Amino acid sequence: MQKAVVADNNRLFWALAEQLKIPLMQIAQEASLGQIGTVADSANIVLELLESYQLGSTASGQDSLDLRPTMVSVALEEAAHKLTSHARNYNCEIVVEVTGHNQPAMADSRYLRSAFVALGYGLIEAQSGAKKPRLVLSTHRTHRGLAAGAFGRQDGLSSTSFNKFKQLSGRAQQPWPQGLAYSGAGIFIADTLLQAMAMPLRLSHHGQLNGLASTLIPSRQLELVSL
Repeated sequence: MQKAVVADNNRLFWALAEQLKIPLMQIAQEASLGQIGTVADSANIVLELLESYQLGSTASGQDSLDLRPTMVSVALEEAAHKLTSHARNYNCEIVVEVTGHNQPAMADSRYLRSAFVALGYGLIEAQSGAKKPRLVLSTHRTHRGLAAGAFGRQDGLSSTSFNKFKQLSGRAQQPWPQGLAYSGAGIFIADTLLQAMAMPLRLSHHGQLNGLASTLIPSRQLELVSL
């Protein structure tokens, strides 16, 4: 068990190190050009990824988390707020959509928020070449139950590529297809955080957008109260 935890932490660290090269290089370039506001935005996203990594690393060493009733819409709104400046740098529109009944779920609010910050970061990066990049953080009902996900206009995301990515992430420098090569760590960290709550990511769609979503554990007691 201990070896598995160490291996997971090493994979997380490798993925994070690869991902942080991009904003750190941006910080250096922007600082040399005197773009103070953009430097602050890049520094903030680095801090968010580091915080997500720390949570993911902690989760790898725990048998279980203390899950409490959590309003998923609040976590998505907070994640969108933290991603706003980074999205602006890519001219990426961010939308939060809560469809159907706003049902609470059993989760750790910090893990849920950090997971969607990391996932949103990954999908913003993945759309860097898109004409009209768009990030939708959404909750919706599926045949599995209530799901929450992040969706965009990135190319190359499929069940095959995602499963291959999960197998190779942290072991290969570029497990994603070319269009998604620089978004991997955010997605890997998000999946690690959600898996710690028994809510792994899976490929999903939202209208004409594709992305990744997690099926949530409903809070039955609060669901009945809010009916």
